[in-house]
Amino acid sequence: MKSRKKIIFNGVFLIVVFVLTIYGVFHGEDLSSMMSAIHEADKNGWFRELGW
Repeated sequence: MKSRKKIIFNGVFLIVVFVLTIYGVFHGEDLSSMMSAIHEADKNGWFRELGW
């Protein structure tokens, strides 16, 4: 039972840390312009750079 509570606590803690990290990185950013830049990017160029 103690192990189960620890697993649940660790999972919730991981999710909270992940959400706070994403919030800290993207807080105040214009997400619509970021998404349009991602959609307009040359995706084939990325794969060529990676050697795929």
